[in-house]
Amino acid sequence: MFTITRGTGFQIGFSNGWTVSVQFSSFNNCEKRDWNAPYHTSIKEEFYTSGTAEVAVIDPDGKFVGVEGESDSISNWVKADEVAQIIAAVARYRKE
Repeated sequence: MFTITRGTGFQIGFSNGWTVSVQFSSFNNCEKRDWNAPYHTSIKEEFYTSGTAEVAVIDPDGKFVGVEGESDSISNWVKADEVAQIIAAVARYRKE
């Protein structure tokens, strides 16, 4: 399942129950981060790009569990190649 999240990124939910959330906007920890931007500022551009993103892995119970090897539940300033690797890994997780 694909979900758009307030125009700030997206989530991909897999048949194994796991989800990957990829966010990149002025209030996410990514290249576009603007510490002075109001929370959930509308993005008006047709195409909004960022060199990095904020990524979270969410278990089937809806708990943020973080990326393998990370102690934090959200990984910050993640490059596109790494996002692709995370998505591929989570898609292969076994259904519990």
